Amino acid sequence: MVSKTLPTSNTDPPSAFSWYNNAFTQVLLISFICFGAPGMFNTLSSIGAGLPSWDQATASTGNEILTWTFAFFSILAPSVSMKIGIRFGAFVAASGYLIYTIALWNYSQGLPNLQPSESSESSTSRSLFLAASAWLGICAAMLWVTQGTVIMSYPTTANSGSYVAIFWFIFNSGSLAGSVWSFAENFSSSAEGANDGTYFGFMAFMALASFLAMFMTEANNVRREDGTFVELKPAQSVRAEATGILATFTDYKMLLLTPMMLYTNWCYTYQFNILNVTFFNVRTRSYTAAFYWAAQMFGAMILGKVLDKTSWSLRKRATITLGCTVFLGVISWGLCVYLQGNLLPDSEGGYDLTDTKSLFPAAIYTCFGFLDAFVQVWLYWLMINLTNDPATVVRYSGYYKTLQNVGYGISSALNSTSPVSPMVQLLINCGLFLVCLPPSYMALTKLSDTVAPTVDEQKGKGRELGKELVIVEAVAEENIRA
Repeated sequence: MVSKTLPTSNTDPPSAFSWYNNAFTQVLLISFICFGAPGMFNTLSSIGAGLPSWDQATASTGNEILTWTFAFFSILAPSVSMKIGIRFGAFVAASGYLIYTIALWNYSQGLPNLQPSESSESSTSRSLFLAASAWLGICAAMLWVTQGTVIMSYPTTANSGSYVAIFWFIFNSGSLAGSVWSFAENFSSSAEGANDGTYFGFMAFMALASFLAMFMTEANNVRREDGTFVELKPAQSVRAEATGILATFTDYKMLLLTPMMLYTNWCYTYQFNILNVTFFNVRTRSYTAAFYWAAQMFGAMILGKVLDKTSWSLRKRATITLGCTVFLGVISWGLCVYLQGNLLPDSEGGYDLTDTKSLFPAAIYTCFGFLDAFVQVWLYWLMINLTNDPATVVRYSGYYKTLQNVGYGISSALNSTSPVSPMVQLLINCGLFLVCLPPSYMALTKLSDTVAPTVDEQKGKGRELGKELVIVEAVAEENIRA
């Protein structure tokens, strides 16, 4: 047998820039891209797009167009992403958020000349804003499928919870930073809508996110923490890709998670466009939004720690964290029903942060931040651990974003031109949350009930695999020479 030096790993980095190709580095990059693009967009959404309360129908219409475009293109985005690559896809996608915000700011410029009773539906600036909303739907699908590829394909089993939590923390810190910026800009303002400085700040962050996207590297060059490389197959034929996408829509595990996926974005319309807009004035909306996004950040880190508790089996971790999510959700939605039914503000402007009556709705709004982090981090982690095939993970991500936006599209429609009453929308949210719980539990039972290996154990397996591959190569070479 021909002797060879056995490497310590089967996956030595392909270049000197191993720190750059590291999975953790790439997770940080996509996290900061989402910090500046969808993170700032979420702040805009949580303050009613910065538009006055009497023009929330325009904000809802824009969200409706954006969401349905997003939902449709999310079906196709996995195939497109694999064809054009992560770097270019992330750049184009992040740029879409900047274009949207410019169009929204341009539209807001004409509102001071209107009275609440007047309509701006025939304005050119409104048409441009709605067109930008449609374009953002396409871009958002691309960005979130790219994000799903990175967050769901790059971690190992032992650190998947931490990677998702780190992403969620940084991403939502963008929304927190945006809320602080908006609060500072509008602190002394008596206007019903956000001022120009609010929009300009968001534009600056979104431009930075587009710049950072150019530093992403392609998936197959990325090394995981255990030493293995991500193996993302190139895009197949259109027919093969279509077959793979359709298979995701008939995947039993995904069908069980469908109600919870619908819920994750369905709830935003009530929380952002009804609760935060109805109960608080403009500057207080930014104040309460800051607490909401801070709760998202810390909720994600708490849950991520539990989900990576390697002394527990995957199924035990999923069950315990789902139980905590149920408890938090029942308390939050239950208190919100009481709030909506008994403690509406006396004036249309809503409570100011100096009013003690703002404390209770602000506390509920903060609880919703924790709840959303728990639900979404749990779902990402579960999907990561339900399959070990990177191509399937990418399609799971596309399916997830499709269902999220179908839910958001329906809820936005309920709150647009002829809105359903706030109490009815609230009760629909409560019902959907309760309905999604039994099938979600059924889905987690598909996880392994054994204790998952730690990162060190996975690294050891990587080294052993490297030795086996070298031995096989040596035997093959010797047989050829013989």
